[in-house]
Amino acid sequence: MYIYINAKFLAENLTGIGRLSIEISRLLKKKNPNIRFVAPTKIVLKDIAKELEVISIGFLNGALWEQIELPLYLKSKGNPLLINFTSTAPIFYSNQINTICDITSLKHPEWYSKKAAFYYRILFPLISKRCKKVLTISEFVKQDLMNFLKVKEENITVIYCGVSEVFNTNETTEKIDYDFILAVGSLDPRKNLNNLIQAYLKLDNKNIKLVLIGQKHTSFAKIDFKIPNERANDIIFTGYVSDNELLRYYKNAKLFVFPSLEEGFGIPPLEAMQCGCPVAVSNTSCMPEICGDGALYFDPKSINEIKNQISNLLTDYSLKENLIEKGKLRAKKFSWSNSSNLLNELIKNDILKKNNKFV
Repeated sequence: MYIYINAKFLAENLTGIGRLSIEISRLLKKKNPNIRFVAPTKIVLKDIAKELEVISIGFLNGALWEQIELPLYLKSKGNPLLINFTSTAPIFYSNQINTICDITSLKHPEWYSKKAAFYYRILFPLISKRCKKVLTISEFVKQDLMNFLKVKEENITVIYCGVSEVFNTNETTEKIDYDFILAVGSLDPRKNLNNLIQAYLKLDNKNIKLVLIGQKHTSFAKIDFKIPNERANDIIFTGYVSDNELLRYYKNAKLFVFPSLEEGFGIPPLEAMQCGCPVAVSNTSCMPEICGDGALYFDPKSINEIKNQISNLLTDYSLKENLIEKGKLRAKKFSWSNSSNLLNELIKNDILKKNNKFV
């Protein structure tokens, strides 16, 4: 019997969760010939869908496709094992492995649209119980799952994210003709971008720009960015960019800042480290667990602390160089290959053996 992966992530632009889904999917496909990928018909990431040889089904999209058409299709195939990577999953399907990347929507519903917060409040308690195993991406989230959703520890497996090969290069990239501080992440309240903007505006150096890479999503609450008119040209919102363009920004940035209030993992700081960009991050949630000694830390609620750590990296050359070296070493500890091996072994030795099915 085939194992199916819910490839709904191919129906939207690349995000952190999408990158996790794609990288592990690629590697699982190489390791296991019985893996199949099923997605809605309206696919955005068409090249990756072709690479994964995706089966496109149904007429619906989003949650409706996932909750109605996907389980109906699987039942027609004999109820095979389904693997979900994107923190959502069919509620009325039990033979599945579900990934929950974080539960900030339950802890901080004000960061989300009312519709999304309501959906996750219903979804997470159900999909964390109605599955063979829950995957998550840090020890921090594992504790949240145990404390808030009462998931048993033995039912949770932590599989860390990694750094994609596109960022593992020593090749030079095209120069960007201005100095800038870089931040990468979706434009949502959790990312705490207003505090970063206010810290940036306080800097003594007025000749450096702030580049914010990321896009808005309807799942999140709206943000009113507080930018004075006279500094509007100094703060650049790029929207979504390709991996090659993102690499170019990482390689050219003076430093990378990640002021998020809470994260399940946080891939961008590791990408920046891998590219030789010094990193300053929040001292909250999983960030010390992931970044270790490869980053400077600040209280994300303190504008002055954010500003001071940015200033330190802009003015202290030895600190910057030391952090770059530590960052590169830290990034190497996280590998998509290791993560996919762990998941493949979990499927073979835990899930399938219990079902008396060997793949």
